[in-house]
Formats: sequence, structure tokens, C-alpha cells
Amino acid sequence: MYGSVFALLFTIVWVSMESLPIQIVISFILLTFAIPKIRIKLYQDSLKRKLKVAFYSSAVCFLLLYIYEWIFTKDGLAIDLAVLPSLVFIYLCIFLGVSVFGIPVSAFSDFVTEKAMFLRVYLAGVIHVGVGLLAYFIGLGVVIPLFCSAIFFIIDEITRYGKLKHMKV
Repeated sequence: MYGSVFALLFTIVWVSMESLPIQIVISFILLTFAIPKIRIKLYQDSLKRKLKVAFYSSAVCFLLLYIYEWIFTKDGLAIDLAVLPSLVFIYLCIFLGVSVFGIPVSAFSDFVTEKAMFLRVYLAGVIHVGVGLLAYFIGLGVVIPLFCSAIFFIIDEITRYGKLKHMKV
């Protein structure tokens, strides 16, 4: 079952019109889900929490983009109903990007910084923001992934410490 799903996903990625570096990154991310030992190690305990973090960080990024647009336009906060499907599409694109890149990077960051006690937060922040910068340099050319990765990191750390204090996530 998994083999046919991942074969289909790899085909979609490699037939797409994306640049080669983006295809390689997405293929690597798909491999983290495809190999059972890696999937269990990276995603076993934290996948539900990271999906919530992806949802929240996508919402925050979307609201910040909307506020930015509102500041630099003269239309004010008025939302035309004709624009509503575009806003939903933009949110879904942000959520897809944050989920596809943010969750595996965060799981990788957790794996790498598992043993680092005092420098864990700083090292995890560098990994998250570094991937946002990588998205800028491999051809996307926008700084939105950088801001989304920083927001994902902040919300991930807030929910992690909330979970450690036995708070509901």
C-alpha cells in the first residue's frame, strides 16, 4: 500500500515543472515518511502536535500577510466576497507549504537537538530559520518562507513547553 502511494507521489514530484533543487528536497521529505524506521523515530510522538503547530503558524502567517496588505493598500479591511476564494486559496497554499516543509524539518530538528540540553532551543531555531533561508536561495525568491519558519519555530516551542508542563495542546 505504502509503496504505490509513494511511487505516485514521487512521480508527481518528478514530472512537475519545479526546479531540480525543489524536487530533490520534496523527494527527501517524502522518503522520511516512506522508510518505516525513520518514520517511527521522527514522527511517532509528535506528529499530532506538529500538525496543530502547522495549522496555527499558517493562520498567523496568513493574518500577518493580510495585515501587511491592509497597511499598504487604500481599501482598508473591507473584504469583497469575490476575493474570499482567493484568500482561502492563499491560506491553503501557506498551510501546504508549512506542512510539507515545516513538519519534517521540525522532526529533523527534534532528532538532531535531542541530546543538546542548553543549546537545544538555539540550535533548533537555526535549523528552522536556515531552511526558510534555503527556500529563499533555491529559487523561490521571497522571504515569506523565512517568516513562516520562524513563526513555526516559535509556536512549536510554545506548545512543546506547554506539553512539558502537562498543559493541553
